[in-house]
Amino acid sequence: MNQEVQSKLKYFLYARKSSEQEDRQVLSIDSQKSELEALAKREKLHIVERLEETLKEHQGLRDLNAARRKKDIERHITDKSETADFFNELLKSDPALANLFNLGTQLVTSTGPGVPTPFVGRKFPTYFRIARAPREGLVKHCPINRTTRVEFDTDATNDYFRRSDSPGNITTEPPGLIESSQLWNGWFTARFSAPWDAKPGDQIAVKVTVSDVEADNRGGFVSTFTMVMEPESDKPNPPAGKNRPRNGRTPQGNGKKTTQSLALPEITEVHRDEWEQRKPPFNPYTALVVKHDVQGGYDFYLNVDNTFLLTELTHAKEDYKPLVKFWFKYGLALCALGMLQEQRRRAESTRENQEDNGGDGGDEPEVTEDLQAVAVYCSGVARVIIPIIRALYKGPSAIG
Repeated sequence: MNQEVQSKLKYFLYARKSSEQEDRQVLSIDSQKSELEALAKREKLHIVERLEETLKEHQGLRDLNAARRKKDIERHITDKSETADFFNELLKSDPALANLFNLGTQLVTSTGPGVPTPFVGRKFPTYFRIARAPREGLVKHCPINRTTRVEFDTDATNDYFRRSDSPGNITTEPPGLIESSQLWNGWFTARFSAPWDAKPGDQIAVKVTVSDVEADNRGGFVSTFTMVMEPESDKPNPPAGKNRPRNGRTPQGNGKKTTQSLALPEITEVHRDEWEQRKPPFNPYTALVVKHDVQGGYDFYLNVDNTFLLTELTHAKEDYKPLVKFWFKYGLALCALGMLQEQRRRAESTRENQEDNGGDGGDEPEVTEDLQAVAVYCSGVARVIIPIIRALYKGPSAIG
């Protein structure tokens, strides 16, 4: 009876290979077919016909899959919380990018009134290094009758050098060069005087060693820089009050000072019919324009009808167009932030050199920003930003 029922049943063999990572089968299509045919042979099932269809060539399924993928991409890149998490994870995983913006581990894109993040120091620091040291090494020019300021970055507590229990120690070679110093909230500022026998034109290699009972086991924290001695100056040294911590670590008092605040760039999309409303007007090659907002931060304006973006969108598959726009939008924004940071660094470096030579740079660094230049450079970057990201995304194999 069972054999009679079985003989009346008809079967079909189904094999599939998903392209989705989380649903990907281990066996190939051919391996699955072999397994199914072996099963039919064991169960004495007669295969009367084989119907084969490659699902990836089925246009209806391809359109459905593309629409679903496009929807998923749009959902992820329009969710601000997910985008913020993405950028914060990017900075955490890439110290070079984080150091470029001098942001630590969170994306900071605007300035304005706010509450600074409390500094939590370590009794025994894990680092003590010259802040913003150039790759080729720090060089400080100093008149032989004056001092020069050097700033260090550290996670040591404020009482690191003056506490009674296991204090830190700092020494220099040549010895005795530190005339005054201050440690506050991770920022150590020291003024170095010229050696007694220094002459104009001398280039003096200075070695600074910070040690404590734990650091001694690792050889201490060693930093080096070069002092280039210049002729005597008749300008007095800046008052001690000018040697105050920077980089957002100054105590905020009544909160009226400005401090960096965490935010994603607020990027306003500008369409072709809005070009003439902008000052100056946009054109097909305008990419990203940065303006000051009323709170001391920045407003970003993105030309979504930029000729290079439209060209890339024309050649992109429909489901990947939102991703291409995402690359263009945030790629340019990060480039612009890098340019602004470099302008700030240059302005502050100029002010420091003025102070080192006896000038008065004022209480706050004068920040010179050329937003028009940033816009021009972004227009140039717009030509290549998408091809570069796409090539790096695919990896070396796609290029070779």
